[in-house]
Amino acid sequence: MKTALPILLLGLAARAATASPWPATPPPGWVEDAALASGQMAQLKSLPQTKSIEATIYVSPERDAQLTMMVWSLELTPISKDAINQFDQGMAQGAAEKATAHLSDSRTFDNNQIIGDSVDQLNALTIHYKRIYGLDKDGIVHMVSAICTKQGAALGPCDTALASLHLDLPNAADIESAEAKDSVKQIGIAVGVVIAVLLVIWGTRRFRA
Repeated sequence: MKTALPILLLGLAARAATASPWPATPPPGWVEDAALASGQMAQLKSLPQTKSIEATIYVSPERDAQLTMMVWSLELTPISKDAINQFDQGMAQGAAEKATAHLSDSRTFDNNQIIGDSVDQLNALTIHYKRIYGLDKDGIVHMVSAICTKQGAALGPCDTALASLHLDLPNAADIESAEAKDSVKQIGIAVGVVIAVLLVIWGTRRFRA
């Protein structure tokens, strides 16, 4: 998969955060820039595994932190807990390849959902990435994610937003236990690289002196 992306225009309309229709609650006073998120997701929309994808971005009033939220439905073959685990491992690994330091990486299984959590450092930026996966009865994998990109490692409103991330799936199905092929992990790695490159572009522009 190509990871070279076009330069993105940042002069886009924004609006203040109110009640959030997204899977995490943005900090009060942060400004939404959904148009920028839509443009950045174009490459992920083109993936053959993608059924649908939506994303938005919230920026702090001081413009020193960003919260990126994504709702993604995709088809993975085979479907299993192991397959989703491998996909998420690949995403974390792909993102880490673009970081200056990979600080942590974990996956847990709770209430028939898989939760991935990783923290990377990109120069002076800390990138905290949380993901929740579930399966519906039509065999579609649903993922919600929130990425907190900020200067420094101190906890703040962005981290609180990540803690509120949730996936509500009315037609949830059990994730079967089965051995997955390594190709699923390779897909995840490619996706992780794409997302990491988007964050590199954003961080370079947003935090440029």
